[in-house]
Amino acid sequence: MGGEDEEWEQMTDTPRKLLHSILLAGANRMSPVCWLIVVVMWGILGGGAAAHAQERMAEQTVYVGVLSDFDRSAIHQQWLPTMRYLSTHVPGHRFVLLPVGVSDLQRALEARTLDFLLVHPAYTNRLKAAYGLSNVSTLINQGQSVPLNKFGGVVFTQRQRQDIQHLEDLRGKTIAFSVRDSFDGFQIQQGLLSRHGVDVVRDSRLMALGNPQDRSVLAVLEGHADAGFVRTGVLESMVRAGRLDLSRIRVLNEMIRPEFPFRLSTQLYPEWILTAASHVSMKLINQVAAALLVMQPDDPAARQNNYAGWSPPLSPAGFEGMSGITSARVVSPAVRHPAAAAVQGEWQAWHRYIDHHSFEAIMGLFALFLLTLLLMYGHARRVNRALHASQAQLQVMAHHDVLTGLPNRVLLEERLTLALAQARRSGREVAVCLLDLDGFKPINDTFGHLIGDRVLQEVSRRIQRGLRESDMVARYGGDEFVLVMDDFEDQRQLREVLERILRVLARPLACHPAARVRASIGVSIYPEDARDAVALLKNADEAMYVAKRAGGNRFVIHHPAPEVVPAPGPMLVRKA
Repeated sequence: MGGEDEEWEQMTDTPRKLLHSILLAGANRMSPVCWLIVVVMWGILGGGAAAHAQERMAEQTVYVGVLSDFDRSAIHQQWLPTMRYLSTHVPGHRFVLLPVGVSDLQRALEARTLDFLLVHPAYTNRLKAAYGLSNVSTLINQGQSVPLNKFGGVVFTQRQRQDIQHLEDLRGKTIAFSVRDSFDGFQIQQGLLSRHGVDVVRDSRLMALGNPQDRSVLAVLEGHADAGFVRTGVLESMVRAGRLDLSRIRVLNEMIRPEFPFRLSTQLYPEWILTAASHVSMKLINQVAAALLVMQPDDPAARQNNYAGWSPPLSPAGFEGMSGITSARVVSPAVRHPAAAAVQGEWQAWHRYIDHHSFEAIMGLFALFLLTLLLMYGHARRVNRALHASQAQLQVMAHHDVLTGLPNRVLLEERLTLALAQARRSGREVAVCLLDLDGFKPINDTFGHLIGDRVLQEVSRRIQRGLRESDMVARYGGDEFVLVMDDFEDQRQLREVLERILRVLARPLACHPAARVRASIGVSIYPEDARDAVALLKNADEAMYVAKRAGGNRFVIHHPAPEVVPAPGPMLVRKA
């Protein structure tokens, strides 16, 4: 149900914002009828759909914010697998993703609408000081093929440039980079040069080339720029791809870190950090941290986001010197992002529209829109549930016999292959037994196929009751069944199980008092008799016919000279 809840939240996100805007604009002019409409709509939207609440009564919803001013649909696609992973691995909790822009972050944290926040390290110290956030875990990046939970920046030039030996030599030079908003491709290098007395905006010529950052390297190599900024690992990635001879590059202010495999000019910074709000319990923080630490690199959540897992939290020290770089984005995102200013203008235009039109008419139209949305969602959900039920039924039908409900030949082959593989590793034996009913054909001829089907169903249930929990029985075809038994201490235990099955099958049948069946069972044992599934079934079939020729109501263990073992008691003389 997690996917349906996420779909509902995405579908109702825009209506909730519109309703909130309407309330802000006209709450002081609303009639009692309008208030009634608002209460109903807010109960539907803000309540998160009562049906979902009933289904998840025992679960606590945990809201995880992801700091981003960019495409929120892409953020959902990127991080939803991680939310599903946490919902699965932290019992009793459902994790919901909430992309949040820097302009909305302060309100969200003050209102305690976020429990956790996935944040770029540039903002971590500032947010910890202001709101008491605590670090939970640090992302391990897989982007450059080497799993790392730290990164840095590189300032470089061509090795042949004798006039550029130090950072101070970049005054008056042309510097290639990706975009100014890039923390790892511009801002940390800008901060480094600032500490060395170079203001790259004032003292240098900047050449913004966009992503990927490889473009900055090529611009320097081709002489279009004197120096370049890239993230750590970009140079090495180009070397592995055969696109760069590293001997042509000089790294300025190079720092040697034995534990870090890439060329580096700046200090190291942690990757994305998951932080917890001050109101979150220590128990939940520990549960989330433990779940993330055991995530494997091949988990769908890690593969979707191209990371290798999570590490214990790293402290993003050293950001104090960069407050001037990051504060502009935190304080005034609309200035740095024209798209944000455009959205703000649209909302202001909407408020003016509300002021000049009938509030009641707008509320009525909005209610009609909402009802249409709910009807569409309800229909889609019913269709989705029917589709899932049909898929589950087809899956069962593909692997189980329709009449008896037992595994069919397809599932038998899978289970037998698995049992043999486990036996090869453990050195244990596996018994493959082919059971054929004695006297079943006369039942069909005398009482009809309806009684014959009931006999097969009752026989299936009796065989299942006679086996151990670790054993398997499948319908092989007609009145033939295959039993797969492993994990028995010796053949004496195997014989006890087979004798028990012969006894339960020999009892009168409840479906028809006059119908009687017995069984002939052929047994082939891995590895002493055969070593693959085909040979085991073939040998069991041969042994079963030996049992039939011996009078039935018995089992035969296949050997080069088959051993005939009759059932004990009166069944020795009873023939099918």
